[in-house]
Amino acid sequence: MKGESAEAVKVLLREATVDEIQELADYLKTKRLMNDQISP
Repeated sequence: MKGESAEAVKVLLREATVDEIQELADYLKTKRLMNDQISP
């Protein structure tokens, strides 16, 4: 199952534009920062 989702991510990244990848990276960074602030 985990391997399947990894393959799906690879396909998505291959088809994604640079802008989309940058947007995803920014989203993940923001999400991580918010999680850090919530955690004590």
